[in-house]
Amino acid sequence: MMIGTCVLTHRREIFSSTPRMMLFFSFFLRVPVFQNRRHKCSRLSLFLSLFLLLFLFLCLCSKTKTGIAVAMVCAQRGYPCVICMAEPFSVERRKIMRMLGAKVIVTPKGGKGTGMVKKAEELAEKHGWFLTSQFENEANWKFHEKTTGQEILRDFNGKNLTHFVTGYGTGGTFHGVSKALKANRPDVKICLLEPSAAPLLASGTKTERKPSGAPVASHPAFTPHPVQGWTPDFIPLVLESGIDMKDELIPIDGPDAMQCAKDLASKEGIFTGISGGATFSGALKVAKSAPKGSSILCMLPDTSERYMSTPLYDQIQADMDESELEIAKSTPSFQLIPGQEPILQA
Repeated sequence: MMIGTCVLTHRREIFSSTPRMMLFFSFFLRVPVFQNRRHKCSRLSLFLSLFLLLFLFLCLCSKTKTGIAVAMVCAQRGYPCVICMAEPFSVERRKIMRMLGAKVIVTPKGGKGTGMVKKAEELAEKHGWFLTSQFENEANWKFHEKTTGQEILRDFNGKNLTHFVTGYGTGGTFHGVSKALKANRPDVKICLLEPSAAPLLASGTKTERKPSGAPVASHPAFTPHPVQGWTPDFIPLVLESGIDMKDELIPIDGPDAMQCAKDLASKEGIFTGISGGATFSGALKVAKSAPKGSSILCMLPDTSERYMSTPLYDQIQADMDESELEIAKSTPSFQLIPGQEPILQA
């Protein structure tokens, strides 16, 4: 592996119920987006939905994956679903949720993550809807402990595993998987990632909370970052309650995250989003200092189609570039050249 440019080997191995890709240097990428109905957030959403039989509406705030997964499960079970999402998140997410039948309430970007949380709380209180509270709900991390964590343990039974690398959104994956690993594979090092532009954990400042555990206000260390789905402007209670299980905290630069996402797509055919690129960027950092023989597991929980309106695609054009036009003109038929009449059969 060439650490600096994310150039990987072409070996692939599929494990158990979720595809994984084993990369040279014993990297394992857990890629749940290849099986969307087994997505880690879909599992959480299914578990939460079991509580909804007495409710007419489900309401939540979401930045990315959990909202889509909840919308999917609600569509399957016939529950009306209202999702609050802050303005900066990609329009693809809104459209996917609406395609799944959810109502998406967009909140002003100035309110950040705490704004969408407060809007969801207001709506749930006014209309008597069930509020999922996925940032505080301990069912979040407990279900990951029972599913995602156990799946990893099964897949690596009798195999070397030295590091688990993950970012955080709600903190459910980190907390639940770490709980399972610490109980069964205590030698595995837990490496937690957060954006360098939003060093909430690194600051040492805790989030002030309401009695429910929800944030009172935006965290002072937060500034906007491009890793959608990671690190809201508060430290989720689900994350904070398991934070002692982390062994290392690693900052990730936004440009590095986007470059890794691009490299994974163009060099490896792994079509992940910015959060996946950020996670792999963190795994590369771990690899630089890990001892020889280390085996590093990270998760790529999102797909790149949800980022086409974001800066990740700023340099990806819809029209043919000069090199493509030259290829088109290299044979005489079916040419569509700007400023010229289309050519069909030569």
